[in-house]
Amino acid sequence: MRYFIKLAYNGTQYHGWQIQPNAISVQQRLNEALTLLLRQPVEVTGAGRTDAGVHGRGQVAHIRLPDDFRIPEHKIAIAFNSRLPKDIRITAVQITERDVQARFDAISREYSYSISTQESVFFRNFCWQVRFPFDVHRLHDAATLFLGSHNFTTFSKINHDTKNYVC
Repeated sequence: MRYFIKLAYNGTQYHGWQIQPNAISVQQRLNEALTLLLRQPVEVTGAGRTDAGVHGRGQVAHIRLPDDFRIPEHKIAIAFNSRLPKDIRITAVQITERDVQARFDAISREYSYSISTQESVFFRNFCWQVRFPFDVHRLHDAATLFLGSHNFTTFSKINHDTKNYVC
């Protein structure tokens, strides 16, 4: 069985999603928590990666669990969250018998960026606080350059498993 988990995390204290050799990551904390809960090594595979300090609102990942795993589906998130730090939460779990993966079978990814012209101690880790005047209409016009399909080969590492770099 493959278990898909949807999670949210405040990435302020983490050096991104992916395990790093000398820094704490969200994936590392998930692996540690699930390994502790299940008393055997567990590896979580995410649909994508985030950079240091970036938050996830609906990150999807999958894990394979042992055949003798017996926590009822409606209690899995509660059990997982009991071992996770408070800044990482499993928000949903879906079990499937299909051979699908969070990373390679994802059909979309969405990123959101927030800008504020007001300083706030409550939002300082969640938006770019701009202290100079800017024209929001010019910013919107510039953003339209990213609409549509584009080849991102120049921004990508060479990966022989990737069939194309058009997004």
